[in-house]
Amino acid sequence: MAQIMPPTLACQPSPPHGKRVLLITHHQRSVSSRHDADSWYQASPKGLPPRELPGRLRSLGSFSWVSTLPCASELSVSLCLRGLTCADVLPRARAEVSPATLHSCFEEPGGRANGTESVCAFRFLVDNYDTPGWDGVYFAHDDIAVNQAHRWPRAALKNFLAANAWPPWPAEGATEASCGCGLVGHEVLRPGYYWYASLRWCLHEWLGHEAGSAPLSGSGFKWPSAFMFHVDAETVRRRSRRFYRYMHHVARSGVTMRPLGAWGGGGGVGSSRVSRRLDPDQLGHVIERLPFLLLGRAFNESAATGGPLPPPAAAAAAAASRRPGARLIVGSPRTATMVRRAAAIHAHAAARASERRGGARPQRP
Repeated sequence: MAQIMPPTLACQPSPPHGKRVLLITHHQRSVSSRHDADSWYQASPKGLPPRELPGRLRSLGSFSWVSTLPCASELSVSLCLRGLTCADVLPRARAEVSPATLHSCFEEPGGRANGTESVCAFRFLVDNYDTPGWDGVYFAHDDIAVNQAHRWPRAALKNFLAANAWPPWPAEGATEASCGCGLVGHEVLRPGYYWYASLRWCLHEWLGHEAGSAPLSGSGFKWPSAFMFHVDAETVRRRSRRFYRYMHHVARSGVTMRPLGAWGGGGGVGSSRVSRRLDPDQLGHVIERLPFLLLGRAFNESAATGGPLPPPAAAAAAAASRRPGARLIVGSPRTATMVRRAAAIHAHAAARASERRGGARPQRP
């Protein structure tokens, strides 16, 4: 049975609000591109006839589709250019997106060789973390209007914009309504899943996630289709700016995964017991499955991302008890000392952050 696309709503009224940003990752494309993400428009038995390719490339270079979006007049467009310059794009882009306005333009050199759309997402969050006046951002691909593979994300974007609400993510995690996106959840995460080992490694290194616990312990794991979704500014700031700076770095450069040891098992990248390289394109496939965890607060930030946040007493006790020869009882004087020390370190870190924002000089605990 053919699936029916969800209806596109008319723009609904909205109370006064801050800037609502549509971040578009815009790639430099060519007739000779052989990247997998460009195969849908290339001339081939399954693609376009050769005579139609130049016209399709011109349509991919235009931002006029933004002007036809519901509630376009309430959008602020940010452009992340991959392999292009703002000087070349801005003059026409400003006119093409109208009645939307331009929020910003920034360049990510190296094109597709330096990562996927997540590079642009994290770059925007780093640059605008402390910038006031924006309520949320919607991450979108530049081919969302013409690539038939994106027809569901396109319908989700239009319906989200038409509702004109831009709701915050619930504290327990994003929903289909709050992310304004279609959810992928039919691929059950299990040791036989191709990206399973890489997901486990990244969650452990970035968020201190322990193997075998939720969300990778069951089948309810979901992520936004094609890394196109909305996140509100308040949810973004649940994590530190340094975390997004780290994520931007690894999304651009890739990571070298240490041996998994007892985590071994599962197929695909990351299943080996020797160090393996996860290049930016491979890492992009992993990151696109994790935004509900990377942008929310399900886990702590790990030391790898710039330093851990202080653990609660129970977590501190569990971490200490895992060290060889360690024995720590929750509620004991030693545990209390650890908790007080963690609180002092946290207070000092917060004071230093305040100083960087113009506050008083912190005193060392």
